[in-house]
Amino acid sequence: MFNILTTADTLLRGADSLAMAAPQHGVEAMAKGATQVAAIALNNNIDLGNVVLYAIIALVLIVCSAMASGSEVAFFSLTHSDIDELESKNTVASRRVLDLLSNPDRLLATILVTNNMVNICLVIIATLLVNEIFIFDGIWEFIFNTIVITFILLLFGEIMPKVYASYNPTGISTIVALPLNFLNKLFKPLSFLLVKYSNGIQNRGIIQPENISMEEIEDALEITESPSEIEKDMLSDIVQFASTEVAEIMHPR
Repeated sequence: MFNILTTADTLLRGADSLAMAAPQHGVEAMAKGATQVAAIALNNNIDLGNVVLYAIIALVLIVCSAMASGSEVAFFSLTHSDIDELESKNTVASRRVLDLLSNPDRLLATILVTNNMVNICLVIIATLLVNEIFIFDGIWEFIFNTIVITFILLLFGEIMPKVYASYNPTGISTIVALPLNFLNKLFKPLSFLLVKYSNGIQNRGIIQPENISMEEIEDALEITESPSEIEKDMLSDIVQFASTEVAEIMHPR
């Protein structure tokens, strides 16, 4: 009888323990679920110094990216009348613009190198800034950085500057001529290599025409099946006229 009572008491205590533990496990499960749902949360340990520093550097890099993108459109949208206007002004800024346009391949290489380097640095700084402010769970960090940072970079660093520069190419080119002149000298070795490499690829794709003599053309016309003799005679006359010297057709007055 004592063993039965002991066993019953043990079962009751176990049931009480399960009843008390069930709500605790439910609360923990709910908290865990809420944590999983909140994939993006604010960082409680934000370093304001780093946030301000990263934000200032990001703004400067966005301005630099905008200037590089706008300068590409501005310089290569200048018409002949714009160039004549710059030549007539004969100012320091206009002479810088004309000097940069004297070697367009090197200028384009400098702009592209500058823009790519600025964009890479901007992505790194923006990622550090976002990670300093927010805490991500799982793949949300990659999604946030890819969508938000790419959108900001394209909007403020590419689209808007290029649209504005297309409407004011002369003004933008004169503004960015001074920094581009410095960058053109700074990246001269790299720009030289890029231009040489691109020219080499371009020359490989060009088919060099073979030198064909007039006799070979006349022989080809002889064996060609022409729809009419009139067309063949016209082509033969054209070939013969090309090899005719001026003295042969000159007549004294």
